[in-house]
This record gives sequence, C-alpha cells and structure tokens, in this order.
Amino acid sequence: MRARYSGDIREGELGWLREQVAELAALPPVDDDGDRPRGLFLVTDERGTAATWQIRDGALHDQPAPDLTWLGD
Repeated sequence: MRARYSGDIREGELGWLREQVAELAALPPVDDDGDRPRGLFLVTDERGTAATWQIRDGALHDQPAPDLTWLGD
C-alpha cells in the first residue's frame, strides 16, 4: 500500500512529529512474513533546508537532503 501526505506544522512541533514517526517505524511485524513499516518523509523549512526521514528495518534514519530543497518550494 502506498500513501502520500503533505502538510504544514509549526517548527516547535517537529520533535513531536518525529517521535510519532519513530514509533510507527518501531512497530513489530504483524504476520509471519516479517514485513515492517517502510517509508520516506521529506522535511523542509522556510530557511531552505531539507532532510529525509527514512523508515526501514524498525528504525527512523534521519539525513540531510540538500539536493532536495527545491521540493519544499
């Protein structure tokens, strides 16, 4: 299943959102095939910085994404 979401939040709430995404990433497999949540979030701000949050292998991996700043425009 694929889903897309776009939204604006206040910068002060970014930590809360990151915690929510990390909790989703840590969800255990629900059946015998061992599939876990996977996904990619692109986070941009008004200063033109960008980062990716990758959900894979039960964890949230956070990386700067300077080549993707144009997506936040």
